[in-house]
Amino acid sequence: MATEIYERVKRYLTLLKKNFKAIEEKSLFLVSEKVKGKEVIIQIRAGEPWIGLVVPIISRAEIPDNILCKVHEKLLQININYAEVSFGIDKEGNVLATEEILSDALTLDVFLEEYNALPVAVEVFEEEVRPIIKEAQA
Repeated sequence: MATEIYERVKRYLTLLKKNFKAIEEKSLFLVSEKVKGKEVIIQIRAGEPWIGLVVPIISRAEIPDNILCKVHEKLLQININYAEVSFGIDKEGNVLATEEILSDALTLDVFLEEYNALPVAVEVFEEEVRPIIKEAQA
């Protein structure tokens, strides 16, 4: 059964004319966005008390071992230098862009602010971190 939070997120995505797939039994939305011509999938888990928004950025396997610390350091610097851009690492070491919304604070304005930070995070990664990885792979 869908929660009120799930229905509100669904209403916002529909209102914003987003291309999304809803998986009600998991309270999950998969939203397709184009970032600099590349498709990214924003995952939204409409939970309580927190709504989680995540974009997988790069798998651990794609980061050479010899620059792993350098990449992590750069991600931490970006977290400080850019408002609303937040990178994390899952238990497998994959890099993710993440945002969270307290379900009690969910309004359209708050949703848009957190949601729109994710494509920006992808752009920042591509501009500031991807070159470090490409250089190491050359």
